[in-house]
Amino acid sequence: MAQSIAQLGEYTIAWLVYLAAVLGLLIVCWRLFRGIGWRYVRRVLWLTCAVLLLTPAIGAKDYWAPAWIMGSLEALFGGLDIAIPIATMMGTVLGVVLGLYTVFSIIARIRGGSPSGQQPTPKSHSTRNRKRTPPRVA
Repeated sequence: MAQSIAQLGEYTIAWLVYLAAVLGLLIVCWRLFRGIGWRYVRRVLWLTCAVLLLTPAIGAKDYWAPAWIMGSLEALFGGLDIAIPIATMMGTVLGVVLGLYTVFSIIARIRGGSPSGQQPTPKSHSTRNRKRTPPRVA
């Protein structure tokens, strides 16, 4: 009994460490992708990273594990008979998430807003129409 509680504690701690690492990696991806000009492409890339890192799969002894790790290890060492269903599951989850995002962004465009909730600035107030002044040199 005490041994199973200790294993459950290690299992929970491992998942918490993994989720913290994924959160840090998603923040890095968000910072990396902010230079992409098209908002839709930027968000699709970020959602793809999130889905690939956060999709779980059931492994040995009914323990959950990240699907990309299980699929990679099974493809390398176990054979493709287990890796293909894991890849199919990840592809399905990715398709559903991207489909939902596309539908919600289209609905937001039809309603007149942007998907992020930010209203576009009028052209008269944008920085592109202002004349650039050179810096003063003393």
